Amino acid sequence: MSRLHLTFACGSLTLAGSLDTAPGHTGLLIVSGGNEIRSGAFSGQAHLAASIARAGFPVFRLDRRDDTRTGLAEYSGNVRFLLATADRTAQHFDALWDAADPRIARCAGAGHSYVESGQREWLKSQVLAALRA
Repeated sequence: MSRLHLTFACGSLTLAGSLDTAPGHTGLLIVSGGNEIRSGAFSGQAHLAASIARAGFPVFRLDRRDDTRTGLAEYSGNVRFLLATADRTAQHFDALWDAADPRIARCAGAGHSYVESGQREWLKSQVLAALRA
């Protein structure tokens, strides 16, 4: 596994991302928004990406700076949304989204960074289960 730092065009903008390489053909896309950067609070997203890549799945992380609800509504297919219930941004998203949407899984009590080891393991298990499906 290696970590590559990349830039790419998106319309008239140049965006930056990080790719944790792995041999798998199915991967994980982590999109950060709001005030969060792609490494995550306390480097949580970077640690998660490395862990998932070690399990054989590539991970691409990028920053997103627009209306998350509008953008996520366009996603279709085998997509999962994992929410940390103690995070204010996730609470806002959850209040605006269809609570019965089967693509949403909630980690009760987790904060935005999943720094607690039990919640970090829950997140990793949810991500790996989705990637292996």
